[in-house]
Amino acid sequence: MSVTTESKPANRRKTIVLAVLKALFSLVAFWLVLRAVDFEELRQQFSAADPAWMLLGLLALIVRFALVVWRWDYALVRFYGLRLGLRRLSLVFGLGEAVGPALPSFVGTDVVRTLALAGSASLVTVAKAVMVDRVIGMVALLVMIALSVPFFAFLVSDGPALVVVTAFGFGGLTAYGVGLQTGPLLARIPVVGGGLAKLVAEFRRISSDHRAMALLIGSGLLVQLTSLLIFWCAARMLHGTIDLLSVLLIMPSAMLITAVPVSIGGWGVREGALLAGFALVGADPENILAASICFGLSGLVSGVIGVAAAPLLAKK
Repeated sequence: MSVTTESKPANRRKTIVLAVLKALFSLVAFWLVLRAVDFEELRQQFSAADPAWMLLGLLALIVRFALVVWRWDYALVRFYGLRLGLRRLSLVFGLGEAVGPALPSFVGTDVVRTLALAGSASLVTVAKAVMVDRVIGMVALLVMIALSVPFFAFLVSDGPALVVVTAFGFGGLTAYGVGLQTGPLLARIPVVGGGLAKLVAEFRRISSDHRAMALLIGSGLLVQLTSLLIFWCAARMLHGTIDLLSVLLIMPSAMLITAVPVSIGGWGVREGALLAGFALVGADPENILAASICFGLSGLVSGVIGVAAAPLLAKK
């Protein structure tokens, strides 16, 4: 009993330390990015924002939010028999999106979703459902990166960058496929092996439903495409000249890097990855940075949309 009581403060301290380290990582990454930025040009871009592109970006944000809520509802019903209703899911996902920019990458958003739905089923079931939704979305992103490789090779003349993009896309998909077969090996790991093996078994169960997986990955691709459109609209809103094809080729890999939970809300990491990526096509760094800031803040807008739309949706 005393061990359990003593472990709680230790776990709390560990959580606080990790959060502080991630915040510091974000600050350092942002500082490195801002060193090379012309702040006057950045200010001018924000002060002369084009409302037409802003409206188009807002419409893309609404479509994206509707897609993520629908696909989450589909996964909950299909795999876990949880019919929670679009109203509640919109509210929960909206809250998760709103606080996401202040939490460690996508992990923080998932924790909020898990806790908010914990009363609907067992905490284990809800946590698995949230994790499944996140992993399938990540698989869709890897598919998008893999599909972009031939076009990247043709349009971007940078050998090392092509190697990185290829490794992300095909390497990531290969790792997912191999990972589905590692359950028996993971089970042999002391302490955590049993839990990891059960998690792999869960993903194998879901992946065996080919029709559902095709639908979820397809909708996941649409979600990723709307995310790219939101970023492109932000860049054009701020009078950038970056073309949509360049966004389609470069941004998916940057989003994958941003998903690594080493920062707060992806801040700093996202900006560094996007600046490095778009430098390959000669994009204006101030415009890319400004668009990245808008993209990072779009989660707050998405959260407001989710909370505001909840009363208009069906309970069940």
